[in-house]
Amino acid sequence: MADTESTSTSDMDVPPRPISDDLSQLYHQLYGGSAFGTALAKWADEMPQHPAVTRLDGNGEPADVLTYSELFRRVQRLGAFLTEELGLAVGDRVILCYPPGTNFIIAFLACLYTGVVAVPVYPPAPNKADIDVPRFCDIAESTEVRYSLTNTFCQRIARVVGLYAKDNRWRSIEWILTSDAFKRRPQTTRTMTASPRPYGCDSKIDDPTIPNITVTGQPYTRTREILMQRHKISERVRGHRLRLFSWLPVCHDMGLIGFLCTPIFFGCEIFQMSPLDFIRKPYLWLQGMSRYKACALMEKEGWKGRGLGHLSG
Repeated sequence: MADTESTSTSDMDVPPRPISDDLSQLYHQLYGGSAFGTALAKWADEMPQHPAVTRLDGNGEPADVLTYSELFRRVQRLGAFLTEELGLAVGDRVILCYPPGTNFIIAFLACLYTGVVAVPVYPPAPNKADIDVPRFCDIAESTEVRYSLTNTFCQRIARVVGLYAKDNRWRSIEWILTSDAFKRRPQTTRTMTASPRPYGCDSKIDDPTIPNITVTGQPYTRTREILMQRHKISERVRGHRLRLFSWLPVCHDMGLIGFLCTPIFFGCEIFQMSPLDFIRKPYLWLQGMSRYKACALMEKEGWKGRGLGHLSG
């Protein structure tokens, strides 16, 4: 019997999807080649002081708040750094190696903004360098990545891991601090508006462009790349302005697409809790839902009971 996975779609009787095609054309007409860049510029222009992302600390208190105006400015500056300083073009790939936080969000949106393909990867653990480093290098090699965007914390981990790494490929990866990128790029004085193409957006970004690669797989198994096309994301991000609360890691496809792309696209407000803080204090998730009046949540199947169990206890 033939392997069904090897059967091409051209050989299958796949019915047409006129609704899907119409949505793709509609998004392209409304937002041009960079739907997320145009949408972000729109919200920064229409509601500049509206909170876009609120990062919570280990006690569920607001630790970092980004308005749409500030978020857009930082995305612009980092996007200009990627294209003008690093010379990255549409379709080039870059690793995003961050702990949970706003740094990752800015870097990911800067990639969407410029057409650079984001490859979110967790930093190798120093006590598991013999496993994590080869896997990290495999991802970098298979995705043809030269640069890894990161923050000070993960850069320190990379230096420690580098002392014990036996894989020579590890030393070929160039680690870029995004905080340094902001220092090297002057603050833009451009008046933000949603009418023209956002500054930094490449006019050649179009629907077939792949915005990110999510790598899955256990250390001893072959990694699997999930390629999500831009127009496929556009078909799935529908909603309205609301508050969302989630502890899902943004390197996870559900946390990335459902928790980050969707609310930003529609001008929603995101409350982000570290998955590590959720594991330590699961009840903070449900308390936060009530406290911040969030009307949408995202969680992995079966984990809701963990928070309820702590409350009932």
